Amino acid sequence: MRSLILLLSLVATQAAEHYDVVVVGATPAGVAAAYNAAREGATTVLVEETIHIGGLASGGLSNTDLRDFESVGGTFQEFMRRVQSDYADRYGTDSQQVKDSVLGGYYEPGVARRVFERMLAEQKVNVLKFHRLTAVGKQGSRLSSATFQDVRGGGNRTISGGVFIDATYEGDLMARADVPYHLGCEAKAKYGESLAPDEENKWVQTFNFRVCLTRDPANSMGLPKPKGYRAGDFAQLAQELREGKVTSFANPDPNPALKVRPIPNNKADFNDIPNAFSLAVENINHPWVEGDPAVRKDIFDQYKRHSLGLFYFLANDPQVPETIRRSMKQWGIPKDEYRDSDNWTPALYVREGRRMIGDFVFTEHHTQPAAGSLRGPMQTDSVAVGFYSLN
Repeated sequence: MRSLILLLSLVATQAAEHYDVVVVGATPAGVAAAYNAAREGATTVLVEETIHIGGLASGGLSNTDLRDFESVGGTFQEFMRRVQSDYADRYGTDSQQVKDSVLGGYYEPGVARRVFERMLAEQKVNVLKFHRLTAVGKQGSRLSSATFQDVRGGGNRTISGGVFIDATYEGDLMARADVPYHLGCEAKAKYGESLAPDEENKWVQTFNFRVCLTRDPANSMGLPKPKGYRAGDFAQLAQELREGKVTSFANPDPNPALKVRPIPNNKADFNDIPNAFSLAVENINHPWVEGDPAVRKDIFDQYKRHSLGLFYFLANDPQVPETIRRSMKQWGIPKDEYRDSDNWTPALYVREGRRMIGDFVFTEHHTQPAAGSLRGPMQTDSVAVGFYSLN
C-alpha cells in the first residue's frame, strides 16, 4: 500500500509540472529565450531532444557570420563577452587564443557549449535533455501543455506552461500546435516577390555540416574512411578537378574545394563552398523538416557519411592533385570536441525550416532599399537586427 501511495504521489507530481515559460529547442535562440525569461524571474524549462546545448553555434558554426560588430547586441553580445573571458581566464588576456577569438565572435564548439551551459545554470533554468516533443494540449486555440518522450526509454513527461516558445530550427512545436506555415518557396503571386518561382514548391535550401577540424597532431584523430565509402560518389568533384573548375584546397585561393575559416587553438570551421561539389548534398534533405525521427536520422547519417567521405577523398584519392591532398591531410577530427557524441557534431546545418504564416510575414520586399534610402524599410516594432547577405 505504501508503494502504491508513493507511486500515485509521483504521478500526481508529474501531472502538475508547470512553468511560466516552456522553451522547446536548445538552439542559440532557445538558450537566449530561456536565459532571459529566467533572469526576469519566470520559472523556465528548456527542453532539448539531444544531449547538445547551443545548436549550430556550439555545433560547428564557430567562425560567426558577422558583417560588422556594430550590428551585434543583446544576448549574443553577452555571449561573445563570455567567450572572450573564457579564453582569457584559461590562457591569459594577452594570449593568442584571446586574439584569435576576435572579441569572442570566433570560438571552439566546446567553448561555446560551456558558455551556454553556464548561462543557463546561473539563472537556474531547468534543462531537460533527451526529450522529444510528441504531443501538445490546447485550451481552445491556446497552447496549454506539451508532452515529451524520453528518448532513452524513460517514458513521457507532460509540462504545462503560461508561454511556449518554439526555438527549434524546424518549427516542430509550431506544427504540433496547428499553427499555419509554409515549407519551401511560395509562388511569385503570393507576396509579389520577384525572385520567387511561378509555382510554389516544398524545396528547401541544401543542408550541410559545419565541421570543426584541427591541425594539431597531438589533438587529431585523423580523417577516417567512413563505412560504405565509395570513391565513385565523388565523381563530380573528380570531373571538376580535371576541368579546372576546382583548383585549390580552400579559400582564399581561387576555385577552392572548401571554405575554411580559422578559430582558436589551431582549429577551423569547415563549410560548404558555392559552385562546387562540396559539403552540401542536394535534394536528400527535403523530407527532413516534416520527417519523423527515423527519417531525420537517415538524412543525418547520409550527410555525415558524405562529409567524412569528402575529406577522405580529398586527402587520399589519386585523382586529387597532390597539393590539395597534402593540405587536406594536415587536418583531422579533434579529440577534444563532441566527446559525448563520438567526436562528431550532433547539429546538422538545417538552413531552412517551417515558415510561420503570422500577422507579419518577412518577405523579399523587407530586404530591398526603401525609396530614397540605402537600407530596407524601417520596422519600428522590430525585436532583433540581422545584418548579413541573403542566401
